[in-house]
Amino acid sequence: MAGVSIAYYTWIEQGRDINVSADVLNAIARALGLNEAERVHLFTLVGIEVPKGFVGDDDVHPTIAYIFDYTSPGFALLYDSWFNVLQSTRLATSTLGIQPGRALESNLLYRLFADPAQREVWVDWECETRIAVGMFRQALARQVKASDGFRLLEALLQMPDFERQWNAYEVCVNPSPDEFFRKEPWSLRHADAGLLRVHRLALAVPGRTDRTVVICSPADAETALKFHAGTATHMTSGRIAQLDSAQAS
Repeated sequence: MAGVSIAYYTWIEQGRDINVSADVLNAIARALGLNEAERVHLFTLVGIEVPKGFVGDDDVHPTIAYIFDYTSPGFALLYDSWFNVLQSTRLATSTLGIQPGRALESNLLYRLFADPAQREVWVDWECETRIAVGMFRQALARQVKASDGFRLLEALLQMPDFERQWNAYEVCVNPSPDEFFRKEPWSLRHADAGLLRVHRLALAVPGRTDRTVVICSPADAETALKFHAGTATHMTSGRIAQLDSAQAS
């Protein structure tokens, strides 16, 4: 079962000191069809750190697939524990200027500090970076052996603004309650569409403890018009003028 001999599996059940690896436990969890809570309990019983991730098939939930459909006019993005943008709608991509991927160019946290354009996109850049750095600190504390996270930290510490916020030692949970309970809208600035005032909700993906979905909805009529005019990649200056004229009337 799971590439593990019967004798070795019996030793695990007996609690023998045999230095079971996380890979072996994940293989057993997959073979037994354990859900995420059961997998965490298995790691807890053995007494080793719980690695982040999903133990079953890496299928995308139909609702998440719908959110990120290529034709969706909404604003949403999916990122991992280290803020690598894995999926985004066309509106989110054109607003943030970040293509999905795992390179630094696709890392939301890195781009917040390394890309001067992000200070124009995020109207409250200081608040946004404070929350993101706090979530990043918590992720590193929970995954002390995560080489990807510490490589990102090394790159970020080369930037004075990040170092300043990092040395403030703030911690935020992910998803952050600051995103859910904030009453006033968040403001983003799209290069063509202009100001987008949105409400924002960040959700952990069930069964994928290393995935967060961020969904934005229009906070006013003007932003709603821009959302429903189609994806922002098709928002030409002429179309924006039409929307401004409609809003004025």
